[in-house]
Amino acid sequence: MHRPQSAILQSGLEQALSQALVQLQHDRNESVQTPERSFQGASRGHGPQEAISMGSHFIDRHRAELIQRTSTVEAVLDLLLGRILNDEQYERIASRETNADKMRELYRLVPSWDNSCKDQLYEALKAKNRFLIRDLEGR
Repeated sequence: MHRPQSAILQSGLEQALSQALVQLQHDRNESVQTPERSFQGASRGHGPQEAISMGSHFIDRHRAELIQRTSTVEAVLDLLLGRILNDEQYERIASRETNADKMRELYRLVPSWDNSCKDQLYEALKAKNRFLIRDLEGR
């Protein structure tokens, strides 16, 4: 029996996708192991890169607590403006009423960010909310 051409194409696409995912996972694991990607403070258990080696970034792992506990959101936004936020994004986030709502709006952008953008958010949060970040790093 002959398989329909669409089934053959789908099978080929699934195989290519599977191979791409395996290669991506392999590349991701290699990048975590390279010295230039490691965080100098990892031995102390601090910093965003340590979270990458655990499978997720600090910003992702502590989403709920950062939303609820960040108290100086606009100061964080000021540090991110022009770096990872444009004027429209800044205004949309800053227009929210509560700090938690501002952080939720900011987190709507996070899925489109790479680790470099997340690192910048981490550094901005650390600069403006150092005790919160220190508390979360201790967990």
